[in-house]
Amino acid sequence: SGIIAKEAIHDVLKESLSGSIEVESAIKRRGLSSISQEELGRIVESALREMLRENIPKEKMYGMLMGRVMKLVRGRIDGKIVDSEVKRQIDEILSKNN
Repeated sequence: SGIIAKEAIHDVLKESLSGSIEVESAIKRRGLSSISQEELGRIVESALREMLRENIPKEKMYGMLMGRVMKLVRGRIDGKIVDSEVKRQIDEILSKNN
């Protein structure tokens, strides 16, 4: 995948142009280096386990999990990839519990 997610392009370019710094420096300074799907999987799994401990109702799980995960990864990986991983892990957990 790319260096940063498309959601971060505006902020990186704005910082780079306003501060006369290189794009790579702006990416590092903002902590927007991309993450791997494996790292995303660990983040989703951790957030999902936390939600299960909190007894979040199944019908609210997807939206709440997406919100928690996106707060952690926004700008570092495409939201479509996050959506896919969140759905996959929720389906996996729910199928084990049925």
